[in-house]
Amino acid sequence: MWLSHLLIAAAIVSQSGTGAAPATTVTRHRTFAVPYRLNQVDEAAEQPVEVQLYVSSDRGATWRFYAKAPTTQKHFMFRAGGDGEYWFAIRTIDRSGRVRPKSISAPGLRVVVESAQPQTPPDRRQSAAAGSPAKTPASDAARPTKPTPKGSVAIAINPPIGSKRDTAVESKDERPRMVNYRLFELEYEIESVGPSGIGRVELWGTRDGGRTWRSFALDNDNRSPLLVSVAGEGIYGFRVTVTNGAGFGGNPPAPGDPPDVVVGVDLSKPAARIISARQGVDDETGKLIISWQADDRMLADRPVSLFFSESRAGPWQPVAESLENTGRHAWPIDERTPARFYFRLEVRDAAGNVGVHEMNEPVEIDRSRPTVRIRGVRPVGRNGERP
Repeated sequence: MWLSHLLIAAAIVSQSGTGAAPATTVTRHRTFAVPYRLNQVDEAAEQPVEVQLYVSSDRGATWRFYAKAPTTQKHFMFRAGGDGEYWFAIRTIDRSGRVRPKSISAPGLRVVVESAQPQTPPDRRQSAAAGSPAKTPASDAARPTKPTPKGSVAIAINPPIGSKRDTAVESKDERPRMVNYRLFELEYEIESVGPSGIGRVELWGTRDGGRTWRSFALDNDNRSPLLVSVAGEGIYGFRVTVTNGAGFGGNPPAPGDPPDVVVGVDLSKPAARIISARQGVDDETGKLIISWQADDRMLADRPVSLFFSESRAGPWQPVAESLENTGRHAWPIDERTPARFYFRLEVRDAAGNVGVHEMNEPVEIDRSRPTVRIRGVRPVGRNGERP
């Protein structure tokens, strides 16, 4: 079984130029996230307060409004109505009510959805009614007459859209697969299909490690993926059961059965705080020592990134990215380092949430070099007294 919450690799950038058309991305998923990135503006009245997503399914001939979001959301969830090519663009509304851009001239992203899968084998009775002998799949010959199809236990989190391969990990892994949405997809693979085809695909869930199970959803079209919606944060275990067209299989998991997939839903940002930034001394002379605190139930690997800017509003330039959460970093400074600047800390958790802390007061580098001059000489007596 695969778990996926797709994220377009390249974000739509607001107010971008006419540049080269974006490359077309291909996916077999109908639900994915469309992230966006807003350009920095200098005037307060031009600061965006709302972002709008527009989509075209006729290669830009017409555009329709799809959704709106606050500037802090950073993405839209999109669900395609079917296979085909979809173009995406964003518009922003600033504090004065102006819409930018005034019209959409080109897409920011182009995505082709190709979710079609091979059809299930026809029912034996249908073949006989058509006057042709029934064809039994070769795999059926070596299997019991009443097979119970099962979903595989391999899962993959957030594969890049259009990726030529999925990164699979065993579901028995102790760490749950983390997502930062209450809505995600479970992709399943049915290992065996008999002549009667598939009659029912049902998702079962547990919140207590398999001690109790309840039905979560039915897959109405019996085709992967299966859309899952959960009530809130927490750890969820899932199993998929399949019933064939003749009604065999599909037994619900029994108490004590382990889940095939464990998913952690985390909607909370990590705690992040810059404690201090001071110039080093002794063997750390010429470095700025930055100390921070970062905390979360499940931080990402190398979760910390540091940035600086001469302006409180940015733009932010990297000091160091993907650091271990050691709580301390020594940043070499030289004559090219600004004399006065602000720091920004970003901490990412395993689900992709990012906690941010920016210093309210600037750091000032002391580059003064004290000088000394001998002013005179005074005689001292034997007992240290002046004559």
